[in-house]
Amino acid sequence: MLMEKLPMRANGYNATTIIMHWVTVVWVITMLVLGTVFHELSYTDATRYVLETAHILLGVVALVFLFVRVVRRLRNGFKNHPNHAWYEQLLSRAVQSCFMVLLVLVPITGLVMVLGNRYSFPGGLNLPSSDVLFEISYISSQAHDLLTKVLAATILLHILGAVKHAVFDRDGTLMGILKPVINGK
Repeated sequence: MLMEKLPMRANGYNATTIIMHWVTVVWVITMLVLGTVFHELSYTDATRYVLETAHILLGVVALVFLFVRVVRRLRNGFKNHPNHAWYEQLLSRAVQSCFMVLLVLVPITGLVMVLGNRYSFPGGLNLPSSDVLFEISYISSQAHDLLTKVLAATILLHILGAVKHAVFDRDGTLMGILKPVINGK
């Protein structure tokens, strides 16, 4: 219903959208790697603290960028693929919508978790916290972990779809995110 009301783009994406897509790709991969690696380390390991701090700081910084990206995507709509089968269009829209939700919820749940746990940054810098955030930080931690796994699965679906269109269908779909549309072409 909501998706039906959004405008659809038929020809591809502009340079700004493509740049924002690839910045998001790099950011998400970096965050997944950092999160996975530091969770494997002992709490007493200094490397864990450095990686965890980098993960948190990148997450906080990215919140504004990701919010702008999601709002921009919702305002501009999703790319339309009229030559694709109905089920491919449906799956594509579902994956893109899932990304938009996850790109907001994953960092927010992470931030609530960090604020609730009263994380201490190097130099003694502490983010503001409250007893309410402390009380919900466990739930937020569980949600963050679950949503991160859903994000990883969504990424896998997205990559599989891109590979299908590039290798098997050879229909030029992948070019939409590699080559900007200039003057409608």
